[in-house]
Amino acid sequence: MHAKGRRPFAAISCILLVLSAGLTGWRYTAEPGAYYAPSGEEADLTQLLQKEKPDDGVYRTLLAQAGLGRPAVDALWDAPDGKQEILRLQAAYFASPHFLCQPNSPISFEERVTGAAGEEARSTDIVGIQAGDILLTPCSHTFGWRNGHAALVVDPVGRRTLESVVLGSKSSIQDLSKWEGYPQFAVLRLRDASMATRAQAAAWAMQHLVGIPYDFTVGVLHPKQPGETGITGTQCAHLVWLAYMAAGYDIDGNGGRVVLPRDIARSPLLEVVQVYGVDPSLLPQ
Repeated sequence: MHAKGRRPFAAISCILLVLSAGLTGWRYTAEPGAYYAPSGEEADLTQLLQKEKPDDGVYRTLLAQAGLGRPAVDALWDAPDGKQEILRLQAAYFASPHFLCQPNSPISFEERVTGAAGEEARSTDIVGIQAGDILLTPCSHTFGWRNGHAALVVDPVGRRTLESVVLGSKSSIQDLSKWEGYPQFAVLRLRDASMATRAQAAAWAMQHLVGIPYDFTVGVLHPKQPGETGITGTQCAHLVWLAYMAAGYDIDGNGGRVVLPRDIARSPLLEVVQVYGVDPSLLPQ
């Protein structure tokens, strides 16, 4: 090959090498935000679980010790073997998971929990979910920016979610079990709203938000609130936001042009159902 012919090839190779190195660097720069260990020590919950009914102190303790919010505690407290389930969730909550960072698109990565041999594993079980519950995780990042991911529970019995996943895909039904494979997640619920109201948001999403192309420019190049042309594109947090806007609730915590998973996490309209490996500063207060 002549020198002139080699130059463009060498230039392209150099660019690809720089991009590859950049992606690798961004990937490892993002790793410290993939999991937050509980700040306190694992406590003996035996006496606490002997109480007839949970009180404010019990709710605070079980959030800190097992990652269970008030709705999850209420669902488990009087259930058969519910107290044993709480103890099992506490053990999982304090067991620091092993995880690997894997590509989920040409430009983005996500962390997944793995076993000792590198096989897929679970961080914990998600419990007490209902239609309309919101799932959030920071374990998705693009070019080192931890943009996160969001989903809406649409079928709690079948453990199904509706999600806008990655660039180049359309929103689709997913399996909830994949969320148990993240080293960090939160399950949130619309506060002080009836089960029927939350189910309405899920039903509307199933009717209007399945098969919508992924569009990360919603709110920037395209309007956040669809106009007469209808919903032509969405992204994960925007999909969840749309479902609740249709029910009359704006769950964008900062009301900006773009809604991100972290904006939903900080909405005062939501409460914690369950968390795992989460930075407490990201939770609704």
